[in-house]
Amino acid sequence: MPSLRALQCFTAVAEHDTVTAAAVHLGITQPALSHQITALERELGVAVLDRQQRGSRLTPAGRALLPYALTCVDAEHAFTEQARRVAGLRIGELRVCCAQSVTAGLLPRVLRHWQRRHPDVTIFVSEFDSADRVAAAVRAGDADLGVAPTPSAWDGRTTTLGWEEMVVAMAVNDPLASSASVPLTRLADRGLVHFTSGHALSGWVDATFAAAGLHSRVVVRTGQTSAAALLAATGIGPALVPLTALPPRYPGVVRPLRPKRGRDIVALTATDDPLTMTFVADLVANGVPTLPRTRTA
Repeated sequence: MPSLRALQCFTAVAEHDTVTAAAVHLGITQPALSHQITALERELGVAVLDRQQRGSRLTPAGRALLPYALTCVDAEHAFTEQARRVAGLRIGELRVCCAQSVTAGLLPRVLRHWQRRHPDVTIFVSEFDSADRVAAAVRAGDADLGVAPTPSAWDGRTTTLGWEEMVVAMAVNDPLASSASVPLTRLADRGLVHFTSGHALSGWVDATFAAAGLHSRVVVRTGQTSAAALLAATGIGPALVPLTALPPRYPGVVRPLRPKRGRDIVALTATDDPLTMTFVADLVANGVPTLPRTRTA
């Protein structure tokens, strides 16, 4: 297969008519250029230049092959330029995989920032209902970056983004709405909005009650974290949800647990790709929402 350098020399001679002018254009010596042309002709088994005293002309074979040589040279130029743009974070694609509960609370501000600073970088967001599924997606190469609570098993890079508080979401007229904070014992005799058995938060809620020697009573289950908070706001019953799962204008009331409970939110990455790590740095700078900023009374 002809080398790219040989094709560059061939197209340069076709453009500048002489080997001398083509060598100056490419920044190489005339003998070096002639060597590349000779090697190309040997590889192809046909002469592409008719060398004369006053310059070089393309042979019939050279004229036939020139458009294809130009396509190769142009493609290399486009590839190099695109690579420079990617390296400079001017263009690219980033696949972000999130735990359901953190998408609404963590990503919007960072995505708005990226849209302004990196308008040609496309970000694809996918969601899973557990941290382990997020970790599996990054491990399999289906995502460049995972954002989730700490998974049970992960051997890649982990960057802590902050501590996510678990709060009690409820209707405005709920009896507990007048309290500044809610002890877990006050929820034990209430019918709760809970999560389906396959949802990661289902295990967290059950384990939290069990550790306190309590048992939760369930009135409805949902597989969507944000839906649990919205159902609680209608008066069906309180819900224990991550603060990051609440919309900015939550229609209900949010109160902290007493004592406070929560979990670390981390970014999971399998490579040190500049685009990925820049996004992680922005997530760290943005931080995890705190209750005063999200609370609606």
